[in-house]
Amino acid sequence: SLLAEGGIGFLRYPGGTAGQNFDWKTMCVIDTKRYPYGPKPGETWLSSPDFARLVNRVGAGSFIVLDFASMYIAEPEPGEARIQAQVDKARDWAVRLRELGLSPSCWELGNEHYLPDVHNGHVRLTAKIYADLCRRFIAAIRGVDPKASFGVCGPEHGGFAGLGARDKEEKTGDPWWPTLLSAVGHDVDRIILHHYFHQMDQVPGRVDYGADFTDWRREYALWCRASGRSPRAYEIGYTEWGGKDYQDALGYA
Repeated sequence: SLLAEGGIGFLRYPGGTAGQNFDWKTMCVIDTKRYPYGPKPGETWLSSPDFARLVNRVGAGSFIVLDFASMYIAEPEPGEARIQAQVDKARDWAVRLRELGLSPSCWELGNEHYLPDVHNGHVRLTAKIYADLCRRFIAAIRGVDPKASFGVCGPEHGGFAGLGARDKEEKTGDPWWPTLLSAVGHDVDRIILHHYFHQMDQVPGRVDYGADFTDWRREYALWCRASGRSPRAYEIGYTEWGGKDYQDALGYA
């Protein structure tokens, strides 16, 4: 009831980094040596049916974060069978949510796979690998729900043509956003950014919180013009923001 009274518009499940090490069917962490490690004694985690009921009670939209990482945790270079099993599990989730009467507002395709290890304890992907996974997961879920909406996650710093951490390391030369949008740009509706505090961001009121969006849209328009593409009207926003003490989270909200 407090969430409803607070006007919460969207609820996100099962989480970003946590969602990359979580089996929705068993409600268990896949590798308990990695974040989020597992519930503490006396704790239980929200199940898909519980989440669906919560969304309906609050009257909110729902963002579901898909697991792109656990197959790489199990096998650094997963084979086709393991990848397909992960895609099939996402499709099964879409079926289950339909049975529960929940049509997600957005399926988030993985989480922060462009970051270096120090920031992402799970899996770094190249832009091309990420794009190919996005394509496969989108096709599987749209086979269940043709109207499903998807969001792709990428860096807000370093410019529209910036490289992800693994692309830098392997010297692929593939910029994250252009590579991704060239592959699946017409199949997604939302651009998802994450912004955490650093330096002057810690001071409330000192940062233009909309600058990430403005810069992204401007650089996207320039890229479309230069490549002869017709621009799409993506929705763009943060699904994660904060900092060490989350002292200015309301500024981002």
